[in-house]
Amino acid sequence: MGDGPAAFLILIVGALVTALAVITEVKAHPPFWLHILLWAPLTIVAVMGLLRIAKGTLLILEYRNKAREGTLARPGSAS
Repeated sequence: MGDGPAAFLILIVGALVTALAVITEVKAHPPFWLHILLWAPLTIVAVMGLLRIAKGTLLILEYRNKAREGTLARPGSAS
């Protein structure tokens, strides 16, 4: 399973937090230190909190789709 769930979460949560930070900046113009204080812990808590769910979901999807280790096809064999 590796780092797949963590990578997905970082990308998804990062996009959502970035959008929220931009909206907050446009509407309220808070100082930079407030952005750091607000968004950094929120991102860390969201990723850590959702990591177990993401790993479980990926594991279920791998099992349901009968995923197995990747192999290279031999030349001339049908894939």
